Amino acid sequence: GSNGTGDLQLIDKKAADKDVRSMLLMADPFGDHDSILKTLDEKFPKAAKAGGIAAVLQVGGAERNAYTPSIAIASEGTQARLVSQGIAGLMLSNIDIHTVVCQGCLPVGPALRVSSTQGPVCDGIGGKPSNETLRLIFSSVDPATRAKMQAFLTIGLGKVGENERLLGDGDWLVRMITGVTPQGGLVIGDDVAVGQPMRFHVRDRESAETDLSMMLKRYRL
Repeated sequence: GSNGTGDLQLIDKKAADKDVRSMLLMADPFGDHDSILKTLDEKFPKAAKAGGIAAVLQVGGAERNAYTPSIAIASEGTQARLVSQGIAGLMLSNIDIHTVVCQGCLPVGPALRVSSTQGPVCDGIGGKPSNETLRLIFSSVDPATRAKMQAFLTIGLGKVGENERLLGDGDWLVRMITGVTPQGGLVIGDDVAVGQPMRFHVRDRESAETDLSMMLKRYRL
């Protein structure tokens, strides 16, 4: 943000105070945040950290560059400021955070394997170009699922070496698809590996409610 130096000074001060017990964090959807999270883990090793991805604000046409993350940061005695990248959050000194994670996603199509990659770009799935595999799955589902794929498509990744046929609905690490290359590759936030299990997912309200209810029951137990 425009006041990055002040943010770092505040982080250093709170780390020295040693009173931060938990953090609520909100990240922009297109950035690489590993270094920021690593710094927070180093300075606040005992603090629980939870959060999510900020919504995307459309500022122009439908092309990819017309979308920009929107994060507002406000602190006591200062005006709110908007930033387009990075992480915004709250450092809490008197509140503990207990986290449960629910995906809120519904699997679409079969579980397959990544067959070609370039860093965070998945070029091939199941031995075919990624966009061709996606088109085949899109054409095989019902109209309601197609509408969800057009609006809320994500990708679930398994661990390298896992058998994709044995992975259950809640075993996938769901990642956003942040772009499409001219060759039809899918840009994913994390690096992907050849042979890694994958399955397309869509955001689904009923699945989210069911997952959350189940996770809360498990947490209470």
